Amino acid sequence: MLKLELELDQKIRPYNLRIVPQDEQDNDILNAFSRKYCYVVNPAITFSEEVKRGEYDAYTDAEYEEILAIYKRLSELFREDGCAASKPQPNGNLFELFVRLLDYYLSSGKSTPEAPSCEESPQALEEILLGALLVDVKISQMLRGSLIDEDFAEPDNVLIFHSIKESVVSEDELPDIREVAENYCRKTDCGKADAIEMLMGLIAVVPATSGISYYRDIIENRVIRNRKQKQ
Repeated sequence: MLKLELELDQKIRPYNLRIVPQDEQDNDILNAFSRKYCYVVNPAITFSEEVKRGEYDAYTDAEYEEILAIYKRLSELFREDGCAASKPQPNGNLFELFVRLLDYYLSSGKSTPEAPSCEESPQALEEILLGALLVDVKISQMLRGSLIDEDFAEPDNVLIFHSIKESVVSEDELPDIREVAENYCRKTDCGKADAIEMLMGLIAVVPATSGISYYRDIIENRVIRNRKQKQ
């Protein structure tokens, strides 16, 4: 087992991720190995190769510009030593990238989503339910078997719900987010890049610590209540 330890500076900010030696392991050898071999390829390079092969020729200019902007942001993580004045590198050390991501995460002021109560706004709960359909197989199975169109107050959320259900190939698999985006685009005038960004936003609001019981509570305490009110 490889044990890692995150080191913080005097300002309680992440500055180093190191391998903790186990038993008779040599610390210098382990860390030299991590610096030499644990690398991640800059995704902008892969994107550039895909563009050259014409894989984005079918996208509109607007869609392409949005995708390009995302890859540019990702590429920023690969600047040498995180310095804004340096050029993005073709690859980055996995350990350094992890520390850099944590630092950016803390700098953004965002915290891990917490499981909200069932008294949250209807729109917030609907977004959580839709996001959960995309991230957990067991929860997705339960929700697909429990939810109906009338459980969504927002018409657009009904379209997203349909797009997700239409993208399910197997009960034991999650729907492909790209296919969900394509299905949604066919129902609206939304571009594919916008649809993917919207779906990623739904995934982002799903509470990290919530289980099936949390979603059952939402259905029992809010969804079923709303159905009775509509009858």
